[in-house]
Amino acid sequence: MGWFKGKRIIVPFDFSDASVRAVKMALQLAERKDEVHVAHVLLELPATDPAVIWDELNNEKREAAVRKSVEEKLAEASIDGVQINVAIGNPARIITDLAEEIEAGLIVIPSHGYTGLKRLFLGSVAERVVQHARCPV
Repeated sequence: MGWFKGKRIIVPFDFSDASVRAVKMALQLAERKDEVHVAHVLLELPATDPAVIWDELNNEKREAAVRKSVEEKLAEASIDGVQINVAIGNPARIITDLAEEIEAGLIVIPSHGYTGLKRLFLGSVAERVVQHARCPV
């Protein structure tokens, strides 16, 4: 029996080993596999990107390619049956909005552990999710 009976769990996914471990942890906590939502957020492409200008790349193609890559990465780790969500936008906002939309009971988010200048310049999605989520993180 899972800790979060009947509640959905979101796991932001960035293809790192830490993300795979987070998905496995969420599966241990969840009652059913389909209550675990793996979420990957793509950043917007600039309108001046040559692939956008020449219509070689669009959001639908990007989302489909990333969804397939997430499925493959999870399959490599023997993970199946989870929900996969791919979106484009601000990662922290997308994750917290998804949590509200699906009435998540928990967000399991891995952290890269950046410190100092690297953290200052890259920011922390995990920190922003913790600040804005309405469920435990």
